[in-house]
Amino acid sequence: MESKLEYIFDFLSDLKRNNTREWIHRRENERRYDIVQRTMEQWVSFLLMDMDDIEDTHGLKAKQCLFRIWRDTRFSKDKTPCKTYVSAAICKGGRKNPDRAVYYIQISPGGESFVAGGIYMPDSDHLKKIRTAIMKDGERLKRILKEPKLKKTFGTLSLLKLKTLPRDYKNADLTPTQRELLPYTSFIVEQKLSDKLVLSKNFDAELVEMFRIIKPFNDWLNQALT
Repeated sequence: MESKLEYIFDFLSDLKRNNTREWIHRRENERRYDIVQRTMEQWVSFLLMDMDDIEDTHGLKAKQCLFRIWRDTRFSKDKTPCKTYVSAAICKGGRKNPDRAVYYIQISPGGESFVAGGIYMPDSDHLKKIRTAIMKDGERLKRILKEPKLKKTFGTLSLLKLKTLPRDYKNADLTPTQRELLPYTSFIVEQKLSDKLVLSKNFDAELVEMFRIIKPFNDWLNQALT
């Protein structure tokens, strides 16, 4: 029996080979993409129910979490019209809520799926709040990142950081933990997912468990932002 995500894999595999407006707008491919959208909405709806003890998903709709497949090509040399993946960012208020760390899932065949959590490229105001929290409570964040399950599943923070300390902190009296964490410009943990895992019957349960492991990290970030 074909899994609910296998149909999406098949469509995305074809899209990778034929990423043109002419191909995507053929009637049969528009119908296929409509099925992909409805499948993702249904799947994310079930995820929201399974995550109600991890994140406040009350009243949250799957459409508020899902990203469009269409690329913004206005300022890009790459004019291919579509992303070759489908993705969702789950958090209170949906993917457009800048004041909340997200639980992110990206589905793409060829071993390019991954799960992530945290805050990607926060604006200057949000980044300042996180850095202020690091100055006050960075040791707790360090302990969360060193927690065995998180470290085993996700490793360490993604290396999106400055080469040196931020200007406002260069002359400050800092602890080693503060010196380590302050240069980061994104606060993300992530892990790639094999096609075999994504298409397995246990994937939903394993994904929710990974989100559960991310929760203390996201909770720290959410506290920093408030």
